[in-house]
Amino acid sequence: MLPSDKLLFKKKNEAEEMALLWSDSQIGQFVDQKESGGLGSYSVDIFLQRLEYLQVSLKKIFEIHLDNTLYPVFNIFFLGDIIEGSTIFPGQDRQTDLDAVRQVMFAVDKIAEFVAWTAALYPWKVKCFCVVGNHGRIGKKGEQSPLNNLDLVVYWVLAEKLKYFSNVQFNISQSWWMLVERMKHVFLLVHGDDVRAWMGIPYYGLERSESRYQRMMLDSKSGFHYFCCGHHHQEATIKSRIFMNGNWVGGSELSMKIMQVANTPTQLLFSVHPLFGVTWERNIQLQDPAKRKPIRVYE
Repeated sequence: MLPSDKLLFKKKNEAEEMALLWSDSQIGQFVDQKESGGLGSYSVDIFLQRLEYLQVSLKKIFEIHLDNTLYPVFNIFFLGDIIEGSTIFPGQDRQTDLDAVRQVMFAVDKIAEFVAWTAALYPWKVKCFCVVGNHGRIGKKGEQSPLNNLDLVVYWVLAEKLKYFSNVQFNISQSWWMLVERMKHVFLLVHGDDVRAWMGIPYYGLERSESRYQRMMLDSKSGFHYFCCGHHHQEATIKSRIFMNGNWVGGSELSMKIMQVANTPTQLLFSVHPLFGVTWERNIQLQDPAKRKPIRVYE
């Protein structure tokens, strides 16, 4: 064996930054386990259970990576659909366990606790970047500005609630999209509801949307390295530059009955290096697989 073939361990590698994608928590949505035949279940109580499970998982991941790499910043990319809303489709109220106002209040309280937890866990800065989704909009699609949106209210109140945390910063987009530069790499953040899907994961739609945003930015001499979105409730990474986030709900009545899709609830965490860009990624499950309830089989 050549001497150069030996493993070398450094106490601390070059600094990187982590980024957590948070989207499609749809706080206030209710999925009845019995009505779904055991395929799905969601409520404000289950959201809290999944939030706690996320924190347990993040702590384990932090203990692994912070031991060998400097992380001066923890980023949270809020990609919209923070709340369920109430005016997206007919009959939506029967699929909620909180009205829209209480969804906002509940979301602010619990997400503020989460952000404060991350800020106190380690001596780093916590930077939050926020775009709206479609579930928080007021009225039917196209009736009003996409920024007339309850997601925006959640972000504004969160920023106000956490303004005395010296290591917490909120950046709230005044458009439906935003560019974010982290570690010399630029990320486009968008909810993803304008990306068309065919037969499941919208691979072609995502690539088309990414290239069209790039072309729109040519005249202003802007651009980006990575495309981040949510909305489609399925995690996917395409060509190591397009990241589609999972969701908190799992299966809803729409996805299970109409589309026959019920994905495991996940959220994406990745790390960014100033030279190499995204170096690793983890789709973090939000529920313990060992605690999933079995589907009833009749005899």
